Amino acid sequence: MIDDELLMIDVDLVKVIKESAKKAIVSLFSSYNETYYYCSLITDGFANCPIISAWSWEALEREVQKSDNVEEAKCHLKWSYADSPYCMYGNEYFSEIAEIFASRDSSLSTEDEEENEFYIRMNSMEKAMSELDEEGLFGTGKQRLGIVINVEIMPPDYSNTLRALRLNPRDALNEWLEEIAEEPENEKTEKLVNIVLIDSLPNGLKDLVKIKKTLSLNLMPKELLSIIHNIPVKLVTGIDESKAIDLIKELGLPNIFSLEPFEE
Repeated sequence: MIDDELLMIDVDLVKVIKESAKKAIVSLFSSYNETYYYCSLITDGFANCPIISAWSWEALEREVQKSDNVEEAKCHLKWSYADSPYCMYGNEYFSEIAEIFASRDSSLSTEDEEENEFYIRMNSMEKAMSELDEEGLFGTGKQRLGIVINVEIMPPDYSNTLRALRLNPRDALNEWLEEIAEEPENEKTEKLVNIVLIDSLPNGLKDLVKIKKTLSLNLMPKELLSIIHNIPVKLVTGIDESKAIDLIKELGLPNIFSLEPFEE
């Protein structure tokens, strides 16, 4: 069972993942001055140490020209992390993460602990990419709309789609969603999550009022104000994950919230 007080993110992990990913991505972008349309942290179903994969339009064109059927090759290669010439680029920058993950693995003794660790790692990877995006690493304005960033589990599942929706402007995802995004296996069995406030409100009382209204919190402003002084705090429990994502997008404050699995 997930501890009610456990915040499903680790600030120290976020820091080291962010630093490692930034070094690898900056090196890639500076070494190959191309037009990138995809850049992702790739991990497996156990959330082991991630790797970087990326595609640029120039790299895609070079690769498809090696095929007898260019159009077929383009469809196959466009979003294939493993076939990218930049897959595992800068892997030397991730050695510290591998060591940290191995050390943390050694302390896990139950399935519940392993599950908690999985979500902590995935959320921390996502937070790291989000912060790099905020810093402008993937461009701003129109340039930003030309690249899809993500944190992906391979083999892929629907959680990749949910992270892509959280990490990217909707207009950046049109082709990705149409061509490669995983669909939910059964929308009726949507995963339930909790919405957790993990950081202070940048606009104070103004944000507080907006959160109360958007999340339909049955609390007086004074009650809510006292609660948020005890961050991290759960604001909503047992809500469909997709609905939770939509509410956070509506609030326009994605970096002060986190989602954690709901446990009855």
